[in-house]
Amino acid sequence: MLVQRLGLSLPDIKHSRFAPTDISGLSNWWKFQTKIVADEDASGGALSPVHSTTSGTMVTDDRISKWQDTILLNSATQTDTDDKPRWNTYGLAPAGTKPNCFFGGNQWLNMASDITINANQNFSIMAHVVFTDLNTRAVYGSDANNFFRINSASGFRCKIGGAGNQNFTEASDVISTNADYFVTIQRANGATGNLACYVHSKTVYEDKTWGVTTNTDPDAFTINNIGAGADDANEFKGVIKNLLIYKDTVLTSTQRKKNYVYLNSLL
Repeated sequence: MLVQRLGLSLPDIKHSRFAPTDISGLSNWWKFQTKIVADEDASGGALSPVHSTTSGTMVTDDRISKWQDTILLNSATQTDTDDKPRWNTYGLAPAGTKPNCFFGGNQWLNMASDITINANQNFSIMAHVVFTDLNTRAVYGSDANNFFRINSASGFRCKIGGAGNQNFTEASDVISTNADYFVTIQRANGATGNLACYVHSKTVYEDKTWGVTTNTDPDAFTINNIGAGADDANEFKGVIKNLLIYKDTVLTSTQRKKNYVYLNSLL
């Protein structure tokens, strides 16, 4: 335990030796403060030229029109002014917190290309988030049959290909608002489709297995929204900082922990 804590306390050293791309199977990564574009200001006025993280011109509450995946360049976009997430932190963020995509509960982004995880295909999806509401808020999805969301303070729910809800619920441990979390859903063993959910929050949960490990679902999984299940449904409320999708890879505990350290080093 001493070695583990020491490692987590030295992000600069870990950062120089490792990146999430070192793990095989990373197909998509919407990365913190990277490849984000706003085409409207806080009031909805058109920006010309647009603001972007690349040019270093983003301003608080800019309306985000695009967040591009750094691996396959899959752009998650929004054209409706009211549905655009904002460039901001959350209300109770500590001083100095860096902004990213803040979703106000009625905003989301549509991916240009669907992400399809085939039936019987192993996967790992890691989301780095801050929740400001815990009641049926989807982190990603595509429709009523394909989503992953926080269902309540005690747990999460996913639906993969319409084969029924898979719940990951704790009896006493809870998720809090206004705190940094990594939430990872993984599927292993091919056609058996064993599902597991892991939660990490510094000083609170150390890569905790959340809820049961007996859920199974080998169906195909389609994702085309960030911050919503279906369009305009169960929209996320809070900040999404990173979203990483691995195909054909079931992350080990060591790999997840390395990702936590690296992603925290971006903040």
